[in-house]
Amino acid sequence: GGNSLHAIQLITHIHNHFHITLPLRTLYTHPTLTTMATTIDTATQAEQDRLAEEIDQMSEEELDRLLAESADDSSTSVTGEDR
Repeated sequence: GGNSLHAIQLITHIHNHFHITLPLRTLYTHPTLTTMATTIDTATQAEQDRLAEEIDQMSEEELDRLLAESADDSSTSVTGEDR
């Protein structure tokens, strides 16, 4: 029912805000704000560590290309060309 819908919405909001993916069961295994905050902090740190390791493995050329693509995407969004 309604509780499941709210749980899915909350997991989606967490994903969109913190850029992490938590299983739905996390809400039931960590039902308090304190335990959920700790879980989010741990998952966020793990994701940051994973991304840092991925970046460390990239060549200078790969990093330059990704930065250039990101800059191009940002300028397109700002100028409204993608609308």
